[in-house]
Amino acid sequence: MPKMYYIHHLFENIERNYRYFLLAMGALSQKEIQEAVIRAWPTASIETSVKFDNYSGLTFEPKVTVQQFNNEFCVNNIGCQTTLNFNKLLVTQARMMAVYIYQTIEESKYKNKINRELDNFIFHIRNAAAHDNKFLIRKRQAEIACWRNKSVDISMQGDEVFGSFICPADIILLISDISCELKEIT
Repeated sequence: MPKMYYIHHLFENIERNYRYFLLAMGALSQKEIQEAVIRAWPTASIETSVKFDNYSGLTFEPKVTVQQFNNEFCVNNIGCQTTLNFNKLLVTQARMMAVYIYQTIEESKYKNKINRELDNFIFHIRNAAAHDNKFLIRKRQAEIACWRNKSVDISMQGDEVFGSFICPADIILLISDISCELKEIT
């Protein structure tokens, strides 16, 4: 039986949103779901709180969006089998999550209470996520930064993070490890 991960209440919304994202991508790749969405919503819109010129919301055609999704992520529906490649989107999701994890810790009562090497690692991952998915390490930030079997050092300046250094799905393991550490602190 696979080991379950632990998510501290501080990160529950991040983990839940990640599951929603994965479920939505899987569902949207299904031909029957795509057809149902197009039938149900010939035009979709999301209202904005501010008006810009004559626009008061984002309006799009689900049919066009589904076609773009299929092209961009190489969706292939053959019989009851569906394949897709949404690594680029997973990387984007992981980058957003990394920024959110860091900010959540920074604004919590746990700031400066996490193991220094892990805290430095989180900082570098967040910093890379916000800088085109590439490490941006300044000399003053070159302290030891480790997590599991990964470590960050100044020689990695400019290297890609998600998709090369760590897998986008590793972000959940990182949240779990941070959560376990917070559980011990509490």
